[in-house]
Amino acid sequence: MSPARRALLLLPLVATVLLGGGATVGWRRDGGGTWPGATPATSWSATEHVAWSTPIAQWSNASPVLAGDLVCVCAEPTTLVCVDKATGAVRWTASHAIVDAVPADQRAAVAQAIADKDRLQAEYTSVRAEYGKVLRRARSAGDPALTAQSEEMAARIDALKAQLEAIPEYRTPADQDMIGWSSPTPVSDGKGVYALYANGVVAAHELDGTLRWSHWQGPRLDRMLGWDEGQSASPVLVDGVLVVPFRALTGIDARTGAVLWTGEPWPHFGAPTPMTIGGTGVVVTPSGRVVRARDGKVLAEGLADMWYVAPVVDGDTVLFFEARAAAQIKKDGGVRLKAYRIGPVTGDTVKTEALWTAMVPETEVYYAAPVVLGDHIHVLSSAGSLVTLDRATGAVLGTEALTGLRPTVFYASPSAAGGRLYLTDESGRTAVLSSGPKPALEGVNTTFPSRASLTFDGSRIYMRTRQGLMAIDGGGQ
Repeated sequence: MSPARRALLLLPLVATVLLGGGATVGWRRDGGGTWPGATPATSWSATEHVAWSTPIAQWSNASPVLAGDLVCVCAEPTTLVCVDKATGAVRWTASHAIVDAVPADQRAAVAQAIADKDRLQAEYTSVRAEYGKVLRRARSAGDPALTAQSEEMAARIDALKAQLEAIPEYRTPADQDMIGWSSPTPVSDGKGVYALYANGVVAAHELDGTLRWSHWQGPRLDRMLGWDEGQSASPVLVDGVLVVPFRALTGIDARTGAVLWTGEPWPHFGAPTPMTIGGTGVVVTPSGRVVRARDGKVLAEGLADMWYVAPVVDGDTVLFFEARAAAQIKKDGGVRLKAYRIGPVTGDTVKTEALWTAMVPETEVYYAAPVVLGDHIHVLSSAGSLVTLDRATGAVLGTEALTGLRPTVFYASPSAAGGRLYLTDESGRTAVLSSGPKPALEGVNTTFPSRASLTFDGSRIYMRTRQGLMAIDGGGQ
């Protein structure tokens, strides 16, 4: 065994992803998408090996998260649904409107602003519709009176538009079919569950559903990187701090809801990733920063520039997959995957060491974060090209095209469980592949359309589909 590979295998002993004593879980468990010790099913269907299936009226792209004896998921636009892990029975639900999340002394004013905006919007819509009719008649008849009326109406439309723009948007925006308002995955420390929505509301609930606190982050940034609308970055828990990636990276005391610090603007669809370095809890951001969780201090920066995915922590190494828009990928000739060793922390700085940079071949757009399995790193394109790289060197070992699943779109990030890869496409088909430098397709399992990453727990797989939540049990396989 080479010294480099021997050192790589020792990395988990040097620095570990913070899991709060094994209790803290969120998107892709800890952001990495690996589930040590899981013994999941390898074959199932919409009816076979299904422990339970719970219909949920509204869809969501957020993944299921384990919270004590619950499995919690989101539903459009801003609802948290928690079900019994054993039976799938709904224990409680909670919705999160902006008006309920602002301070109590501001709620009346916010409610009035919402009512005023609704009234102005209705008038604006009505005047615009009538304006079109009057303008057509004025042009057809050449009537000066109608022309004057149309000009008055145009002035009224401009005035109403100005009034609407002057009132902050406190309503949850209209539904977006692609990303929606509930794509961020909740996170739990086993004592509570914490959820973020794209209307800017972040909330903490006790496991019995009682609201511990809620907070409004304000409206999201006007422009995101690579796409105009939506929000998908999930919150994380580090050292008792809920790190919220919305509008600006924000640290909130998980127990009290007090805002501890506010950091960099957040135009990213990818989430921050939790990590501990010699006892110091940090988050690593898609912008290539290492931020101390307790006070928001930036310990390092300039490591990467990512748009769509979260960094992946692998021991004391962080993988930055700089996935961007298709035109940029074509221009660059691929996507850069960078590996940095992070640590130790000294005062207000952390040591960073560039290990390698690989160029993942240009295929299609990449929306999924990488996953590490054994000695290999796997990266999945939107159209089902699986690129495998050497974990120690970044060398590209090959690309496997999942031709049997095409045409398809992969939004969900891949998972590693039971020594295999699990890849779920938008139609609800999950490909199961062997591990190794050239993963082989072992089977394809079809349920219902989904954009959420899978969650594993022992022999169970929890899958959030557009229809609801499924528990697939592989105990008999």
